Amino acid sequence: MNRRTLLFVLVYVACCTRLHGADNARTPIAHWTFDQLQADCWPDQSGRGHDAAAAETTALRPSSGLLQGAVEFKGQHRLAVANHQDFADLKRVTFSAWVRPTGFDRYNEIFRKEDGTNRLLFSFQENGSILSLGLNVGGYIECDAPIDPTLLLDGLWHHCAATFDGKIMRVYLDGREVDALDRPGEITSGGNASACIGSSNGGECFQGAMDDLQIYPTALSAEEIARLHAPGREAQLARIREQEKALARIYVSKDTFAESLAAARRRVMEEKVTFDPPMAAAMARRVAIDFPEDVRRLAEYSGLSPAAYVQGDEEQVHRHPLERLVALMTEYRPLTENQCSRITEEQRGQWAEVDRLVAEAEELLAAKDAAPGPRRWIELMFAAGSRIDFRPVEREAVAPYVPPQTSPTRTLSAAEADEVLRRDWLHQADGQPGVQRTLEEISWTRALAARIAAEYPGRVSFAEQLEALDRLQKRAEALEGEDAELYFAVRVLKRSIVLANPVLDFDRILMVDMPYPQGKEWRHETRHRLGYMAVPGGKLVILEGLGPGGKVRKLMPQEPLHGSFWRPDVSYDAQKVLFCFKPHNEKAFHLYEINVDGTGLTQLTDGPYDDFDPVYLADDEHIVFSTTRGHTYVRCMPPTSAFVLARANRDGSDIYLISRNNEPDYLPSVMDDGRVIYTRWEYTDKPLWRAQGLWTVNPDGTGVATFWGNQSVWPDLLKDARSIPGSRRVMFTGSAHHNWFSGSVGIIDPDGGYNFPNGLTKVTADVTWPESGNGPVDPIESPKYHASGQYAGYYSPYPLSERDFLVSAERAGKFVLYLMDTDGNSQHHPH
Repeated sequence: MNRRTLLFVLVYVACCTRLHGADNARTPIAHWTFDQLQADCWPDQSGRGHDAAAAETTALRPSSGLLQGAVEFKGQHRLAVANHQDFADLKRVTFSAWVRPTGFDRYNEIFRKEDGTNRLLFSFQENGSILSLGLNVGGYIECDAPIDPTLLLDGLWHHCAATFDGKIMRVYLDGREVDALDRPGEITSGGNASACIGSSNGGECFQGAMDDLQIYPTALSAEEIARLHAPGREAQLARIREQEKALARIYVSKDTFAESLAAARRRVMEEKVTFDPPMAAAMARRVAIDFPEDVRRLAEYSGLSPAAYVQGDEEQVHRHPLERLVALMTEYRPLTENQCSRITEEQRGQWAEVDRLVAEAEELLAAKDAAPGPRRWIELMFAAGSRIDFRPVEREAVAPYVPPQTSPTRTLSAAEADEVLRRDWLHQADGQPGVQRTLEEISWTRALAARIAAEYPGRVSFAEQLEALDRLQKRAEALEGEDAELYFAVRVLKRSIVLANPVLDFDRILMVDMPYPQGKEWRHETRHRLGYMAVPGGKLVILEGLGPGGKVRKLMPQEPLHGSFWRPDVSYDAQKVLFCFKPHNEKAFHLYEINVDGTGLTQLTDGPYDDFDPVYLADDEHIVFSTTRGHTYVRCMPPTSAFVLARANRDGSDIYLISRNNEPDYLPSVMDDGRVIYTRWEYTDKPLWRAQGLWTVNPDGTGVATFWGNQSVWPDLLKDARSIPGSRRVMFTGSAHHNWFSGSVGIIDPDGGYNFPNGLTKVTADVTWPESGNGPVDPIESPKYHASGQYAGYYSPYPLSERDFLVSAERAGKFVLYLMDTDGNSQHHPH
């Protein structure tokens, strides 16, 4: 037995002797020392057989503990203990564990047995700001002790404990009681769930190291908790003293932080010193004593600890951080004449100082071999960082910084367009263009031609295509194997019929091509829309020509700007485009108008508010849009701004709110009768979700009324609503509260009813309503509907008639444009 093991045994035995005495309740019912991994299993030292088994070991590994061994958690993991009567018999309890966290999320479990309201819980919550004991004592309740997460991320071991004695729930940190909650009664526990160490059944995973986890069937006293804490505290102090001696050879405090770290970096480089995690933590503590604010700034500006800085390579600690800081410092620099005209003289002076720092940074970055020492790098990083308003990254994180750029806009060659079409046709056939699929496609094409001819008598003739189909059908019926070229020939004929449909009385399509938002919960129905979730790279483009020779022209952005867009609108005379745009160097979406030829760009709104999804009103004098100017927020997500409907003059002046909603109003569009239809999140007498139906309002804000679905569960969220021309019916996307970019296309007939299932039909019958599911019945628009390939969802349908519509469909993570009909015939538009 080595000396270290002997020390552990002596301390442990002494501790146990003091706690146990003759009271078996003071013997743990479970005790994991994590000293030795045995065949993917950490044994229970209590003798009661509660061995902890890992589902997989990639995220778990043995490591050095406070006194001997520990388990290191990293990433997703599940370390489970089989269900046992011991956990159901608990009437009193004590949890005790040593932890060395490396980071926190919303929830990070120490121990959890998830049996619903009978759960046993000991965990960190709210990004490490709470240490919680959760038990069912006359109903489930938690004793939430407020703690400082920064104190637990100092690289040291910390003792966490919690007790319940039948009267009071108590939480301890490092031997000291930090909170208590009166709760007389007995614990109700038990169920079929496994107990989990460091997770909630594989979720809410603890990150860092854990040592000596114990569970007692009684409440230890404060003195007993202190005795559990004392041996580890003494061992840690001894280790710290050893680290301080080693650290003294490397780090010496000088007049400034930059001088001190620069000197330490030179010594580390010269002596080739390496740091283990405890040594790195020791250096962080030592430097923080001398320069606490500068250590915080180094971490914020570069993501580096003092130890990481002094031993990192040049690219890691100097060039990459400085390049990133320069980019962030200049992110919101005014670039256009309009932007420059809006800044004050004081702001001009600040930007002049930024320009000076940029010049210094560029000179430093260009000086390869003769670069100055570490001191100047640190000084310049700090000068740049002090001028940056950094994004939230821990709670409700917004989109990260993305270098501004816009991909080139180009028109596919004829050969490229043909190849894109062929790939799409194969996709629609599920990659199997065999005889059966070819014959089905011929049948669907005949039905399509018959339907169009019946709807537009005397205006179209498909005699030539139908004769060609007859010949292709004979070839298909004679086939024994697969003939892709024959299938493609059928699709070429079908495409010619589709493009001859008189409903296509236009030859240009306005559309947005842009990357997904980023940041926390970026798919959420509200968060995705906001300026702080947007990333540059979007384009507003016009497809000119619907046939194979169609060309793509970029309308926006115009140099020197890049940015993001949402849904645009076209004026009634088709001469102008109304749209929202977030320039990459501003923080919010504003409204703009531009001629369809790209001239006459005019900014209509400005300020710190998000204004988006504008539409022209029928009087040709006003616009309606969604805006955050109402100063409301999403109730279940308070940092997230809500947006409501507003009206303005066509030039953006005289803005006033026409909605009094507390929650968001989405995607207004003008109906044939002049009313505005939109999606409204309605919380009155409703839960968090299943509360986004369709509403209408007059353009002046009067006559607010439900249109459909205000008392419906299915679909979860109705959006993208547009009137079907010549009809009282409305086409929409049935989407999801937590995934705006999912959906199935549906139609509402207000003459059929106002809530599910009355008045509702689904167009894309093969795609389930997301999140809520389909419900007890699933009315389908067309009994002739057939699927044309597999799609994760549909987005923003634009009805052209009762039967035909444009729509984007998600395929392999990307949305592509289709002309579809309600029978499922789909024609891709390559661009």
